[in-house]
Amino acid sequence: MRKNFLLACVFLLLTSVSQGQYFEWLTPRHYTNIQYELGDLAVDASGNTYVTGYSRGCSSGCWRYFLAKFDQNGQFVWEDFIYPSGNSTSQPRGTSIDFDNSGNIYLTGFLYNTTYIFPQPGDTIFGLGNLLQASFIIKYDPMGVILFTQQGRLDETEEFIAATTNGDMILASAKGSRKINANGNSSWNNSNVKGTSIAHGNDLEFVIMGDSAITKIDSAGSVIWSFPFGGNAVSMDASGNIYVASDDSVYVLDGSGTLILSNNSVSGTQIANDYSGNMFINFNGITKLSNTGTVIYNRDAPSTLLAYNSSPGIEGIHCSAQRVPFDVFYCPITLHFNPPNTQLLVGKFNDSPMLQLCIGRPVLWEYFSSSSGNGEWKRCQGDTFRIGVDQCAGSFNSGNIFYAELSDANGSFANSTIIGSVSATVADTIMAAVPSSVPSGSGYRIRIRSTNPVLISEPNSFNLELINSTNTISYSGSISTLCRNSNSLTCNLSDVQYQWERNGVPIAGATTKTYYPDIVGTGTYRVLVTNNWGCTKYSSNSFTLNVLPRPSVSVVNNDNPFLCVGDSAQLQASSSTAILYTWKRFNATVSGSVNNSIYYADKAGTYKVIVTDINGCTRVSNKIDITGPPSGKITVSGSLTFCQGDSVGLLAKIAPGLTYQWKKYGNNILGATLPFYNAKTSGQY
Repeated sequence: MRKNFLLACVFLLLTSVSQGQYFEWLTPRHYTNIQYELGDLAVDASGNTYVTGYSRGCSSGCWRYFLAKFDQNGQFVWEDFIYPSGNSTSQPRGTSIDFDNSGNIYLTGFLYNTTYIFPQPGDTIFGLGNLLQASFIIKYDPMGVILFTQQGRLDETEEFIAATTNGDMILASAKGSRKINANGNSSWNNSNVKGTSIAHGNDLEFVIMGDSAITKIDSAGSVIWSFPFGGNAVSMDASGNIYVASDDSVYVLDGSGTLILSNNSVSGTQIANDYSGNMFINFNGITKLSNTGTVIYNRDAPSTLLAYNSSPGIEGIHCSAQRVPFDVFYCPITLHFNPPNTQLLVGKFNDSPMLQLCIGRPVLWEYFSSSSGNGEWKRCQGDTFRIGVDQCAGSFNSGNIFYAELSDANGSFANSTIIGSVSATVADTIMAAVPSSVPSGSGYRIRIRSTNPVLISEPNSFNLELINSTNTISYSGSISTLCRNSNSLTCNLSDVQYQWERNGVPIAGATTKTYYPDIVGTGTYRVLVTNNWGCTKYSSNSFTLNVLPRPSVSVVNNDNPFLCVGDSAQLQASSSTAILYTWKRFNATVSGSVNNSIYYADKAGTYKVIVTDINGCTRVSNKIDITGPPSGKITVSGSLTFCQGDSVGLLAKIAPGLTYQWKKYGNNILGATLPFYNAKTSGQY
């Protein structure tokens, strides 16, 4: 077995600590007169990327299957080809990839109109005889050595594979599903469960997606559930949630098949998920959805890549965090250019912006530039990011320095700001940072300037937004000594999140725009503000305040809370530091009660006391309710003079807890115990 280990340069390696989704690296697979087409892209537990499909080396026919490996940094590691032995229409292709726990690679593919296939010329795997087409399986070790091959279903075009941790294989196709154990022996077949996409989060349950149904099976091939709606692709997380991309929507099911969420404004041909439940959907571009189904961003294919003019299309996407928490945003993709400038690019996304500026001629290379106008690229004060400097023409002399220059907010470089530099004579990267001195604006641009020779690149072609709001706080008091919760600190910015700090330590619960200091003692206060774009900024000023405690106080009723006529209740306030007492009834000060800890309440009402200590700090006590005697007023409904046989209605006050006894000339009227009474005879009631 021979392998062609080739070394390919990494086209771009950029990282950042900010927002947005961009390439971290891109690696081209391009040879003269060779066309690459994607079959599948997958990532193993170590972050290695594998791409399969087919390539063509001539204008008619000359098809060959390929499997290429790239390490986690985008370096090309190895590539394997299978050459057909047949006529110009022979088309061996790779279809689907998965891995076991040992890093072995399991690959399915199919053959069309060929007799034999070879990993390299002269190495026969198997033959088809006179059959027109068939699927096949190949198992590789991590170094690309073939461990076994097997012919699959006859007269089958494509099978899709899910490998278990020990190397058993579950395969799905338009003709059904089946299991092959790690030794290549068939375990079961189920012709009723059909699909063109398969996913699993563990070794016990598998989900198969077809055009008209989605089905969950166990490792024995038994159906757990099936629902009559289909899609294009399916992925699954470790919790068993299932993510589906279809022609008209994206939806998520839980492990029991219950619909969790859907978004019919997004559609796709591939789908992947990370460990947080975010979804990455591909349909000639990348759409990222949150775990609540909200669109985070849409990214079109880049407009200019490797100086080619043809329009690329994004053909595949896979996030390794679906299986292993290697990197939740490790999402390699492939891009394909249409002829005549055809090539395959394998790239890795991360959450960073990326500019690749060409020095030596006025050509700009950009990746995923702004597709919706100003402000697509937003950065905060202090954010760092890398800018790739590419040597497009000429050479640079010893002592050369590449400077990254930032324009003003209107895109002018008349008074540019240097935001990073590197001493180099060849292509390199510049670590840049958003300066604290620049004001907020949405029209910034970046360019590269060299010193030996002096050359200036074209600036990037889309606007960059920098966010650098001034954060200050104001204090409502006139002196730095205050009672608890008496004066306030207020931030001038109306942003999304606030976190107040005392002596550099966050204050629990202090997360609003205005904060009333309530921690006793001397401390220095400031606030950290976060806006919609995740920009954080401390207030430029702070206040050192001495917060005094308020006096403690409690009030008890030493008598009955219910007063009869002529009674009173003794209310007693207790406080260890109060020097002044002010009693209140229904919020009105009770006369003659100042500076007395005891008050005799002789009227119904709600009572409280306000105490003041030697520092002038006050506190309001608890409330005491006093209920007075009921009203004895009678309401008359009618005339007090009436004819014999008539009556007049008498009504007493109606209230909870009252009882009634009507009297005539001071004597009880038998049975007259309701709030009302009809008097039919003359008398005093």
